[in-house]
Amino acid sequence: MEKETLFTSAKWNILRALSTGKKSPIELAKTANTSMSNISQSLRFLELAGIVQSERISNRDKGQPRVVYSLAKDNAYLIVTATGLVDKKLLELDEHKKIMMSIWLYDQEAQHPFIEKAYMNIQEHLPIIQGIYLDKTSLSELSIHIIFKEGKKKDLKPINAEHNGLSRKVSYKFTTKEAIQKDKESYYALHDPQNTIRG
Repeated sequence: MEKETLFTSAKWNILRALSTGKKSPIELAKTANTSMSNISQSLRFLELAGIVQSERISNRDKGQPRVVYSLAKDNAYLIVTATGLVDKKLLELDEHKKIMMSIWLYDQEAQHPFIEKAYMNIQEHLPIIQGIYLDKTSLSELSIHIIFKEGKKKDLKPINAEHNGLSRKVSYKFTTKEAIQKDKESYYALHDPQNTIRG
């Protein structure tokens, strides 16, 4: 099955909703403001392609099983059109690749190399990190805010990230889920497995 046909706006809305957690078809229909029939048809296609999966769970209110859907895997569908390289691939993502994708999707492209270096400097600590957020309001330096798992905080010194003769200071700041949620608009999520910003 050609994956391009799966990424219509209707199916994209479903995937975006499922990125924050499991949803029933009724919840998806409400979110997308469309009919159950449209949602069911889209879910069938996405499930056949292996992009979403269904799960029956008990419904305590009615005593009958109901179905919820979730993303089957963390994937990226890459389409590359470049001199000497034209290809497409469905790529399964681990946490490192997801963070790199988040960096590349950030709309300030000139900052990508510096953010990459800022992330690579803390990559070894990823197993004890719950969230990494770029402070979009910081103009003089790259300010990276980190939520560590309880009792696992590491002392991270500022660095100078260099690229093509340019240099940017990178500072690392400790934060909490509550602090990020309080001012969501000021941050861009580089690593947000708990949906602190979008949840």
